[in-house]
Amino acid sequence: MSNDGAKLSCKNPKMSECAKTVTNFLCSRRLKSYDKTRNPTIMSRNKAIWIAKLLFRRGQLSCEEILAAWASSDENAKPMAPSTFYDNRHLLWERYGINIRVSHGLYSLDLREGREQEFLNQLFYDDEGYDNSDTVIREPRPAGYVCIAAISRAMDSHTCVEAVYSPFDKPKYSLLLAPYCLRVFRGRCYVVGFSSAHREVRTFALDRMESLQPTPHPFPHAPKFDAKQYFANSFGVYGGADRSPEHIVLEADALNASFLRTLPLHSSQKETKTDADGGKYVCRFELDICISPDFVHELLYHGAGIRVVSPEHLRREIKNVAKKILEA
Repeated sequence: MSNDGAKLSCKNPKMSECAKTVTNFLCSRRLKSYDKTRNPTIMSRNKAIWIAKLLFRRGQLSCEEILAAWASSDENAKPMAPSTFYDNRHLLWERYGINIRVSHGLYSLDLREGREQEFLNQLFYDDEGYDNSDTVIREPRPAGYVCIAAISRAMDSHTCVEAVYSPFDKPKYSLLLAPYCLRVFRGRCYVVGFSSAHREVRTFALDRMESLQPTPHPFPHAPKFDAKQYFANSFGVYGGADRSPEHIVLEADALNASFLRTLPLHSSQKETKTDADGGKYVCRFELDICISPDFVHELLYHGAGIRVVSPEHLRREIKNVAKKILEA
């Protein structure tokens, strides 16, 4: 994988057309062109990762402790400016989906959803010999991990990448991708960005990238793209601002209710009923979420420990999948 993105030229005529497609699409929305010399994220990404590493290893810290820790590690012994900390806190969420929460003046990594834990393990455990012992059993690297660095550089420099994508169920194809954010889910890395092949924002699994090359083709940062908003109503990797959530009502037995309490399916999840003297399903949970294959698979993972009350079409889908499993 080449690092000479600024020196590359697009020799494939089809990819040159792809570049025009991306440029024309973005310019039609009157987005300002990108000036690499004015982009602070190129220099700030290392600070953002440093902040995440610090909180990952030391837990809760005050802003003053974080700034002081930077001074002790900086070769010039210069403390980090508070504005730099806040900018990089935002960058961690925007680029990597890593959230830093604050409670009573103390900052910490928000791992309540648990879905970014394996990503953090790979980013932070493998360097400097940290926790490299036989007593720490870690998840293997997420599929597609080798592409993260190239995608991150493209996001930081606001340049497109030239890719050959090979879906599991379709023929492979070429595209020019303007990457917006990275996401890790269930042991796989994904990138969300504008695809020249589809003329819209799509999600791609990095382990299905047959080839990935940097290009000099710039793309303006789309100010209307918000990673948090894109996945606001989603479970897994199926996002999109145009997808409408549905009201889901679930009932769970005592064991699975504990799983749902400690690791909610979605931020909108609420426990609305508890009946300790009832039958098998003693707790009711309600949430508003877009129904996707990932969400259906999660419900099936709990087996008979969770029952779908509504909507009816989700009940039928779960029933049909279960029936096909028995008939296989």
